[in-house]
Amino acid sequence: MKNIDVELIHRVLAGDDTAFSELVKKHQKSVHALVRITLY
Repeated sequence: MKNIDVELIHRVLAGDDTAFSELVKKHQKSVHALVRITLY
C-alpha cells in the first residue's frame, strides 16, 4: 500500500469524507472487478 493511501485511510478514520471520496475514485475499478469475480 502506498503512503498516500495510508494517509487517506487515516483521514477517513478521522471522519474526512473528502478522503473517502478520493479513495473510492482511486480504487473504484479494482473494487468493481473484485465484486464481479466474487459474485459470478
